[in-house]
Amino acid sequence: MKTFIKSFNIFCDSESEPFSGYLLLQNEKILQIFHEKDFDVSLLSGATFFDFNDFYIIPGLIDINVHLNSNYDEEWNDIENVTKMAAQGGITTIIDNPIMNNYDEKFNEIDSINRRIDKIQGNLVVDCGLFGLLSTHNYRKSEEIWDSGKILGFKMYLSPNLQYNVPNVDSSKHDLKKITEFIQKNYRSEVFLAVHPESASSRDFFMCSPLRGFAKEKRLDLTEELKDSGSNLKLFY
Repeated sequence: MKTFIKSFNIFCDSESEPFSGYLLLQNEKILQIFHEKDFDVSLLSGATFFDFNDFYIIPGLIDINVHLNSNYDEEWNDIENVTKMAAQGGITTIIDNPIMNNYDEKFNEIDSINRRIDKIQGNLVVDCGLFGLLSTHNYRKSEEIWDSGKILGFKMYLSPNLQYNVPNVDSSKHDLKKITEFIQKNYRSEVFLAVHPESASSRDFFMCSPLRGFAKEKRLDLTEELKDSGSNLKLFY
């Protein structure tokens, strides 16, 4: 069954002006887009028709920084509702990020990815892809992770994350250079790499606090340590 949707405001991309026209859909896919001036209304005969008037029709948005928490804590695992909320906001594709995993020295990224996929399957309302985490703890296995075909790319941090046990790349130890050289040497195809580019020292974190103008005895970020962090990071408010 063919379906036509009409709107006065159809956006095809971020560069073009919206126009009045019709969308032809079949099996939930857009087959063709018509400008109103070029449309033959006889095509509507026998088809399902929806007139959206002034409502905007836009391409689905992609959010590459989503945390479904599927592999972190079962109480936080609410994939269906999270993806429903994404769809309500016009987001039709999300990329699940790995930072909510529990990392330690024995952490296995491929096992983690498989567990994330198991939790996600059957609970999605929108399309979803996965990022793995790339850092000093696993970059020598990153080709194996990539070749598994289960991720779209990697997430990488250049400074400590507020979740203290998430590995980051220490530029001062030439970690970034080693990882970059390894990727250039070993990958046979392009890899999407999403980088949190802040490479900050402890002094940088100190100076960037919104409370830097307060007297030291009133600065919460100087008195409240991150719980069990094992690092020098403070909480910044």
